[in-house]
Amino acid sequence: MAEYVTADEYVRRFGERESKLLTSEVAGGDIDSAKVEEALDAAEEEANGYIGRRYLIPLASPPLFVRGIVQVIARYNLWKNNRPDSVADDAKIARAQLKDIGDGKLAIPGATGILEQSTGGRSLAATSGDANCPIFTEESMAGFDIPAGQHIAHWRR
Repeated sequence: MAEYVTADEYVRRFGERESKLLTSEVAGGDIDSAKVEEALDAAEEEANGYIGRRYLIPLASPPLFVRGIVQVIARYNLWKNNRPDSVADDAKIARAQLKDIGDGKLAIPGATGILEQSTGGRSLAATSGDANCPIFTEESMAGFDIPAGQHIAHWRR
């Protein structure tokens, strides 16, 4: 179940008419909330794939900016046939923004849990605002039979 956007929020943004058109099995039928939720779930997973390169996911309080990106990608996912160019263009921009977030070129306002990146793209540590977290150094790890210079990233190869 999508955590960032509800089906009702999606429908409010893009309207009942379009939502019915994209989800109803019969002409003039009701909105199929399950289809909207499914599209939102897929869009959120895609967003988290990018966001997770830089931030702890799921975001505790996703800002409007991120929720908007998820809605745009969900809309793209729901338009399976005869997709308007504007819908495809919006999704292309949203995905570019997600890539920029993952690459650290675009920050998520108010987000906590920023991951520190190693040269291999693996996250080695996360900041959560908790200043009392232990810091692992060569000295603090002495006695654990870890050869000098052997870090977690090396063990995971």
